[in-house]
Amino acid sequence: MLNDKAILDEFVLEAREHLAKVEEDILGMEGGDIENTAELVNGLFRAVHSIKGSAGFLGLSAIGSLTHAMEALLSMVRSGEISVDSILADALLAGVDHVQTLLDDVDNSNEVDISAIQKRLDSLLEDCLPDQAKKDRKTEAMLHTGENLLPFPVSAYTLNRIDKAQHLYLLRYDLAAMEKDGKRPMEIIAGLLSAGEIVEAELSLDAFDLRQSLPKGPLSYQVLYATILEEDLVPMISGLADDAIQPVSREQACSLCPEERQTEQAEREEQTDSIAEPKIFFSPPLPEPAAESEKTKERPQKNLQKDETGTRRSAGDKSSDKGGSIRIRLDILDELMTLAGELVLVRNQHLLAADHTGNLAQRLDGVTTELQQTIMRTRMQPIGNVFAKLPRMVRDLSQKLEKNIELEMEGQDVELDKTILEALADPLTHLIRNACDHGIESPADRMAAGKPETGHIRVTARHEAGQIVLVLSDDGKGMDTERIRKKALDLGLKKESELSLMTDNEICQLTMLSGFSTADRVSEVSGRGVGMDVVKTSIETLGGSLQLSSVQGQGSKFRIALPLTLAIIPCLTVRVNGERFAIPQVNLDELVCLYDEDIKQRISCVGSHEVCRLRETLLPMVRMAEVLKRPEPFTEKIQADIARSPRKPEKNSLTFAVVKVGSHRFGLEVDEVIGTEEIVVKPMHPALKSIPIYSGATIMGDGDVALILDIDGIARHTGVPLAAGSEDGPEKSISTQPVLLTASGPHEQFAMALQLVRRVEKIAAKDIERMGQREFITLDETPTRIIRLDNLLPVSACPESETYHLLLPKFSEKPFGILFSEIRDIVDIPLDLATKSVPGKGILGAAVIRERLSLFLDPFQLIETAEPEWFGDRIRAQEKKQQRILMAEDTVFFTQLVRNYLTSDGYHVQTAANGKEALKKLKEESFDLLVSDLEMPEMDGWELIRQVRKDPDIRGMKAIALTALATEADRTRTLNAGFDAFEVKIDRETLRRRIRSMLGHDSSLQRKSA
Repeated sequence: MLNDKAILDEFVLEAREHLAKVEEDILGMEGGDIENTAELVNGLFRAVHSIKGSAGFLGLSAIGSLTHAMEALLSMVRSGEISVDSILADALLAGVDHVQTLLDDVDNSNEVDISAIQKRLDSLLEDCLPDQAKKDRKTEAMLHTGENLLPFPVSAYTLNRIDKAQHLYLLRYDLAAMEKDGKRPMEIIAGLLSAGEIVEAELSLDAFDLRQSLPKGPLSYQVLYATILEEDLVPMISGLADDAIQPVSREQACSLCPEERQTEQAEREEQTDSIAEPKIFFSPPLPEPAAESEKTKERPQKNLQKDETGTRRSAGDKSSDKGGSIRIRLDILDELMTLAGELVLVRNQHLLAADHTGNLAQRLDGVTTELQQTIMRTRMQPIGNVFAKLPRMVRDLSQKLEKNIELEMEGQDVELDKTILEALADPLTHLIRNACDHGIESPADRMAAGKPETGHIRVTARHEAGQIVLVLSDDGKGMDTERIRKKALDLGLKKESELSLMTDNEICQLTMLSGFSTADRVSEVSGRGVGMDVVKTSIETLGGSLQLSSVQGQGSKFRIALPLTLAIIPCLTVRVNGERFAIPQVNLDELVCLYDEDIKQRISCVGSHEVCRLRETLLPMVRMAEVLKRPEPFTEKIQADIARSPRKPEKNSLTFAVVKVGSHRFGLEVDEVIGTEEIVVKPMHPALKSIPIYSGATIMGDGDVALILDIDGIARHTGVPLAAGSEDGPEKSISTQPVLLTASGPHEQFAMALQLVRRVEKIAAKDIERMGQREFITLDETPTRIIRLDNLLPVSACPESETYHLLLPKFSEKPFGILFSEIRDIVDIPLDLATKSVPGKGILGAAVIRERLSLFLDPFQLIETAEPEWFGDRIRAQEKKQQRILMAEDTVFFTQLVRNYLTSDGYHVQTAANGKEALKKLKEESFDLLVSDLEMPEMDGWELIRQVRKDPDIRGMKAIALTALATEADRTRTLNAGFDAFEVKIDRETLRRRIRSMLGHDSSLQRKSA
């Protein structure tokens, strides 16, 4: 049985739902929804009428009076006497705001001064009424119930608007008896409204006393009810006995002018059999014309304040909108009860079974899973509950900013956990405000830019890969990257040298740094010093991510990815240093395991960071075991020490999870992958909350505790440089390659494919030692030869400095490094080089990167030129003059690189751009060896070798597969296809030895014929 507090809570919940619909319908009518006008008006009227009737039951006089004033205007709209324009919509929406405010602190709502908004609503009504109707509003109609007068006043205006076909009844409810019988006032109101209208109502008790407790005796609530039903049917609708229903005679009505009302009031009170407390009426107040139109727009000031989103709340509101209740569909509850019963049955069967529990365990697992999913559904609510507030916000902002803005929404039925949904409201509000204020231009500016006057904001929600993806986009002016650059410099967030290397998209990401704001002034709409970092932090707190893209002059797009729920989440469980940890599935892209030579070939160092080459992408790596050892945030020195330190010598495999933070990814190295399972998230102990790498904890099936890893926290703690991902998937196009951009002298920019880079060391000038004309430095206790480009190529000299960068190439048998003054960036570009007119030996070609001519270096030719005596053991070129090699390769860069390997050994090399072209040349000319790439257009390397082995004229051709694919599976597939050997493109010395052996007829290295 409900108590009075529960009744109030239920009323507030239902009233909020009604108001959300009222606001939506007012905006729809103002927007010109002519087709559904009648339906919208009826819905509006019923919603406001329902709130008014329920408020009467609960003694909420302020809410009742305000909704009565709104109802009077809606009644005229429904009858077609007035239409909804912007002035009327503003007034009605202001009324909605005030009712919301009163609901925020419903216990003190009667103490709030609502006279200003009532004056505004009454003034609008007065302006629309003819003279007689204005007089009727000030005239009280005296209605009779048998021999007695109606115990509360009704205006002649209200009486005249009641349909003549409707009968009037006085209904007398005893609220105390209703409470004892477990009857809900909201159900009574809904029943009455289903067949008629509540004209007026009276509660004979002070509202404050009702909220404290119900009286011990009868508590009379009297309702004047209008309906087409005959008297014998009213008990069925009202739930009352016959003696509590009295017909009211409209024919015997008499009128009292305002001057007569005071005398008659005293007489009526003597006739009314009621308790001595003051009575609460919900009649329209007497109109008091406003002196100025501006004054009619004032808001109630008592106990009111604005929150950051501009929504008015009560100062005494302790719970805000995040109530402790949630509505659940009956079918879900029925299913939940059924599953709970099933679970009990299966549990009992399991307890009784001594053996052969396999089938029972399987059934128990199935029922438990269904029960868990159904329980989770009880917390799910449509995202449309948040979207519903956006049209009003956009409308108000467009008026305030004098802009034409239209809002489009899609995916309102997508469901989210109630907790996430409530927390999403503020970030979404911030993004909408920014789009209206900063994104959409004024009509004049849009016309000048060749755009339509009306700007558009689009908000969509959809399911994607087990997450909810929310996209907010606008067709406004986009972000001014130059302005962002300047602001970042002024705030000291970035240096000029750093900004010069950043792309426009990377510049836009700076807006999400803490404290960043381009607003020149503080305004009510935006620019309050609260930047995008607050939005980003709020979303990441929910386990989500925020991505931003913007094109100046075209608009901006924000992509928010959120988990469906925070209570139970799917995770990958791993083991590190003997302890178990959980990685949330929303942060997981894939698992990778490398073996033996793959580890050496794919793992390298760039600067102080360890990276892995994964499908043409350079992926930063983090060793989780090192993270656990070091509580302090990683510095550059710590990162360098980790990158140089060897792994456990007994390990011949390396396992890592490719994890993501927003659109960025990195590899998280673990000792062992245990498996996947759904876990129940538990909050962290207060003593551990300050540790940034954990987001929670869980209890595993065996009772042990596992910590849940915070991937974003790990990225921040380690300072890992994140690899950019893609919305379409983690893999980048294979037509592009990561390239390291460097500088030696002040005039040239150099580039080197990252596949050729082992690591880059920062060295001090004082550590460089000279031996004659040569320079050396000791790295890892090994003397390393230093090469200066200006000593070998016609380029500008490296300026004197205290520190330099030394690039150490891969697959070099003798240690050497190339000296640079600056490491500029890593970029992904197509390796389409111009190979003509290169300035000297050691240059593969040139390409324009970021509007600068960049020279691609061949480190092997450079060291050959600098130290020719290192390579004196080679076979003399004249011995191999007649040996011809055909190389099939589609990439200009690798064609030049490998050709240089071979021609430096004296071989005659011809090239083909694909397998089809290579097959044609093999049939037309004579070659001693085929060296082929695997991934090529038109005909790949696997198909090429199959065709070669089928042709009787060339089936004996020796063939080497040359590729960047270095896994054991690739090797097996390639050798089975028919190749004699399998080598990595950039491993120059191994390739040279393999070719020398095969052309020297070393049978141990040749393919055995079947």
